[in-house]
Amino acid sequence: MLTALKETILIIASIVVIAHATGQQEWLWRQIATIRHAALVETKKDWGCPSIFNKSACKELATVK
Repeated sequence: MLTALKETILIIASIVVIAHATGQQEWLWRQIATIRHAALVETKKDWGCPSIFNKSACKELATVK
């Protein structure tokens, strides 16, 4: 897991360096904004039942809303 994380960080750092070296900063920031927007949209979606252990949690959530 840690190795995969290190490789991912290396790839992202390489993309940033190459984008800056070739003058593609605007493209890079557009891509970052797109990814950020998609992540924020996903966090606002309903995640479903709040508990897999308490079977009545979905019913309790429905009564609270």
